[in-house]
Amino acid sequence: AIITAGGGASAIASLTAVPGCSNTLVDAVMPYSNTASEELLDCRTDERVSAQVGSELAHHAYRKADRLVRLRHDEEALAGAKPIVVGLGCTAAVQTTGGGSGGYAAFVTCWHIGGTANFALRLPKSHTRAQQECAIGALLIYALTRADPEVAAFADAHLADLGLPKIVPHPGCDGDAGNTACLPDAASLPDEGLVYTTIVRAAPDPFVLLLDNQINKVVFNSHGVPRLDYPPHTTERWGADADVIHLLLPGSFNPLHWGHTELARVASNVVLRRQEKLALANASSPTSAAAAASKHKKRVVVTYEISASIVGKRDLGESDLVSRVQQFNDAGSRVAVTTAKMFVEKACMFPGYGLVVGIDTAERVLDPAFYGGSADAMKAALEKIRSHGCYFVVGGRQKAASDVPTNDVEATSPQTPTSMPRNDSFSSSVPAGAVWADATRLAIPEGFRDMFVAIAKEDFRVDISSTELRARRGDVKEMKLYVNIERIYNELRELGIGVTDPVTVEQLLPFDQYHYFGTATVDDGAERARISKNTSVLDVGSGLGGPARYLAHKYGCRVTAVELQSDVSRVAEDFTRRVGLSRLVEHRCADFVAPERFALETVRGAYDVVVSWLVFVHIPDRATLLRRCFDALKPGGRLFVEDFHALGAFSEHELHMLNADVHCPYLPTLAEFERHCRDAGFTTVEMRDLTTEAVRFAQERYDGYNAAIERHERVHGKETAQGMLHFYRVISTLFNGGKFGLCRVLAEKPL
Repeated sequence: AIITAGGGASAIASLTAVPGCSNTLVDAVMPYSNTASEELLDCRTDERVSAQVGSELAHHAYRKADRLVRLRHDEEALAGAKPIVVGLGCTAAVQTTGGGSGGYAAFVTCWHIGGTANFALRLPKSHTRAQQECAIGALLIYALTRADPEVAAFADAHLADLGLPKIVPHPGCDGDAGNTACLPDAASLPDEGLVYTTIVRAAPDPFVLLLDNQINKVVFNSHGVPRLDYPPHTTERWGADADVIHLLLPGSFNPLHWGHTELARVASNVVLRRQEKLALANASSPTSAAAAASKHKKRVVVTYEISASIVGKRDLGESDLVSRVQQFNDAGSRVAVTTAKMFVEKACMFPGYGLVVGIDTAERVLDPAFYGGSADAMKAALEKIRSHGCYFVVGGRQKAASDVPTNDVEATSPQTPTSMPRNDSFSSSVPAGAVWADATRLAIPEGFRDMFVAIAKEDFRVDISSTELRARRGDVKEMKLYVNIERIYNELRELGIGVTDPVTVEQLLPFDQYHYFGTATVDDGAERARISKNTSVLDVGSGLGGPARYLAHKYGCRVTAVELQSDVSRVAEDFTRRVGLSRLVEHRCADFVAPERFALETVRGAYDVVVSWLVFVHIPDRATLLRRCFDALKPGGRLFVEDFHALGAFSEHELHMLNADVHCPYLPTLAEFERHCRDAGFTTVEMRDLTTEAVRFAQERYDGYNAAIERHERVHGKETAQGMLHFYRVISTLFNGGKFGLCRVLAEKPL
């Protein structure tokens, strides 16, 4: 794969001019604007034409080529073929219409499994733009040969044919000990027309380096590319004019869940508002403040952080780190892995960052007991953190009044539940008589209060921990809807259809559609998402496979049906086989949001449409869920979802039903649902509220089942029938309470 910025397009043209180029070139990208380059690098640097940028582009290209080759060459690999994977990166400054600065140069890197070959060429000022482009293209072709010794030897013997001058090691770079930093900037290259080079061996795995204490941190950017201080890798160097506010959110992330991602989002909004207030306070007039804010508009970059050595806990091993980092790579989020145990160490590693913490962690930071009982040692640590330009952004939560370290509390009456912010969990662990604890209640020493930025109660609250979430992972199986799934076999037996008999899609329809309004909902989704015979569809949370089979049967499309529950997935696959649709419907038993259970790499960009019916309600981590849906789609792909949403603050009884009977730990409003979609990258987002129709449907479903309860007890047994009646009653009660709604969402991925 090739990524070339500013010059080098002629190399791509030369390669594509050769018949069979697709066997050699898997991807070529030309990020011509600075913004496009910054997006690829996930970083804005002061020097856009440098050896470091060339190397980083090559590394990005290498990782992409490796992924694409692995997907395309599975069969060849089994037959013994072993493709050589190469990433080429180039950044160049050439003649422009404005004449340019005269510092014309190109930096090229070939990244392969054995290491890197780095090249620097100072382009003669006397050359035309076309001549400069030819030289850069030739250098890229030459760099490509470095990945294979035999091909490299041939290229070295034919430099003149490529139009290249002599290639010499750069003075001061010592072969394998060299790195990209040995190559100077464009203006400092000694001679025009000469190509200078360094060779760097491949580095060990970043996790191995970290656990061996050869490095103290590695940052994985939003593309999953590692940045570390160990050649041939490079560290991130954010430019002084980057207009970025950096936040670091430490945690164990086992697992990464919606509380973490929501805290990151809200903390970002809080620091942006803080920045605006500072601009207003420092401005001489409202007009000048508005002008300054417009000119220096900031954006927030959040980097999550996992420490391999956590105070009070066991150190993490390589497998732990790999699985936890993979969560962020799949979500397109930045994550750092460090050896830092204390916040002073984190501040040294990430100067200028805001440190995002929960109220419990903030209390420990301010507790002298964690500093050997010395208040002076605690203040010294805070001063050290501040000297690196760092500060704390503190998220609050509900706590027992006795646990709040001040007497200024506003107790919540157990008889009068507070109104729950939409971003709250439905945790039953919130104690009665709880109070809201945030940074405003912290006992902060004099002179350090400006280091603690509070997230207000109305902005965010999260009362669920990773530990609680791990404990709840299996709860969905407790839903009455998913207990005794043999109900469908019982119903078919009533029709005279045995467990091995052929069956039709039409015969299954009354029993395999677990959503509302039957096939009318599926047809609406097919029409709005433009599903046809040539459409590839991914059904997330496919249940018994009813919608997947119906889509394949009626529209002729291919469907991949992903279902978490193994017994449900097996039954679904059995019925798909029996109706004769196995060639169109593929069943996969996997947890769609868990990278260790569902390898997104195998489906990334593979689908025209992603659909889901009443599944999102069970998955609180909407950021990861929607990002994985987004990544699975082709450019221009559509997402169609039918699911529940919140219309108001729920009572304690309603919260209990949502948590215990619906397995719903988080329910957004329509506006929040739309925001989650846009945050994931979707552009056009259409929201339809079907609550009025759903209220009637739920009531009629309950009434009808209750009226025929004797029949259901005969067919399914009393326990199963009463369980279903209870579930239908709960749903009807929630709808009739006026705070529980149903919606359909259509979102599009940009081209």
